Amino acid sequence: MPAETSLPATFTTGEARAAGVHPRELYAGRDTGAYVELSRGVFRRADAPVATYPDLLAVSRRAPRAVVCLLSAASVHDLTDELPMAVQIAIPRRTWPPKIDRPPVEVFVWDPATFELGVDQVEAAPGELVRV
Repeated sequence: MPAETSLPATFTTGEARAAGVHPRELYAGRDTGAYVELSRGVFRRADAPVATYPDLLAVSRRAPRAVVCLLSAASVHDLTDELPMAVQIAIPRRTWPPKIDRPPVEVFVWDPATFELGVDQVEAAPGELVRV
């Protein structure tokens, strides 16, 4: 197996394959604890710094055009005490909603003209930003 440091802290199966990691080695690493599977096809190195928002990180890697919104965004900004039961994301109208089983996700469709208004970035893990 290539050195774990050749992969970024959070990576996809495609990125691992591009780095020369065979899927058999990737899943063997997951089974031995070298990698943690955050979502289908999204992994995090076990030696990486702890992620503040691992669910948001996983969803943002699976749906890179999406923006964390509503209760999930309020929770990130400490504007509520309520814990969201699912990661709430917004996507522009006329785009296919992502199919994500884990972590639970609620998808909202917004007008593309207003989609980028008020969007900020939050550090979900050291050096890894998520749009909120």
